[in-house]
Amino acid sequence: MSTLAMNHFNVLDYVEEAERLGVPNEVAKFQARQMGQLEHVYASNIDVIRKEIKEEIRDERKEIKEELLSKDFSTKQDVRESELRLQKEIEVVRKDIEVVRKDIGIELEGVRKEIAQSMNKVVLWVAGLLVATGLIQHFFK
Repeated sequence: MSTLAMNHFNVLDYVEEAERLGVPNEVAKFQARQMGQLEHVYASNIDVIRKEIKEEIRDERKEIKEELLSKDFSTKQDVRESELRLQKEIEVVRKDIEVVRKDIGIELEGVRKEIAQSMNKVVLWVAGLLVATGLIQHFFK
């Protein structure tokens, strides 16, 4: 029931009050009938609006519920499973890093040996040049 219908317009009270204030009886009755019709129209409109609002609220609730049901919310179990999977993947990566470090260490050791051998050759070569230079200077003085 609408709010206006609960506070119903009293035609008789209106007509009596209008006559007391000097409004002719026929005019007061006409105005009272018009106001009664307006009250009915407004009450009908309010009921229609109320129905529309209820339908909109129901539709909005349905949309919200559907949206919430369609969302993929993580549970604590999902998070824990992800953590365990990531920990395993981290361990695999750590092992790969260790293998790469060992390979780099082996290659680095090989490079160090090659550098040492090259240094020895350079020292011998420089020594040979110095001896040769000394001999050339000795014979061509």
